[in-house]
Parts: sequence; C-alpha cells; structure tokens
Amino acid sequence: MRLAARLFVGSSLLLAATVVGLIVAADHVLRWHLEADIATGLEHEARLVATLLPPDSLAWPDAPRRLGALIGHRLTLIDPK
Repeated sequence: MRLAARLFVGSSLLLAATVVGLIVAADHVLRWHLEADIATGLEHEARLVATLLPPDSLAWPDAPRRLGALIGHRLTLIDPK
C-alpha cells in the first residue's frame, strides 16, 4: 500500500470517528435539554392546575375535564387524604 493510500485511509477513519463522536455528543446534549424543557413545562402546568383547582375535593370531578381542555393534557387528580 502506498503512502498516499495509507494517509487517505487514516484521515478518512479519523474523520469518520470525529463525525460519529460529534453525533453521539449532540444527541446526548439535545436529549438532556429536551427532557429538561418537558419537565419544566409539566411543572408549570401542574402549578397552574393546583392554583385553579377548587379547594373542596367534592367539586373535583368536573375540574379535570375543564382544566385538561384548557392545557391540552389529560389530568388525573389524587386526593392526598
């Protein structure tokens, strides 16, 4: 194998390893940011729902349907008692 061919193969392998490493790193960073954004959004919506809930748990049966329609998610309410 000539020197030019060895240099080309070595450079190609180095470039391929760099590209794969960058793809893996970008995937990890993007996934972490996406999970953090989703968690933050859900926390904000949970606080909003907790604020809008009627204080009496007997009035809760209609609240999840109404609030779920407002925020666009299905709600399940659990009485802490």
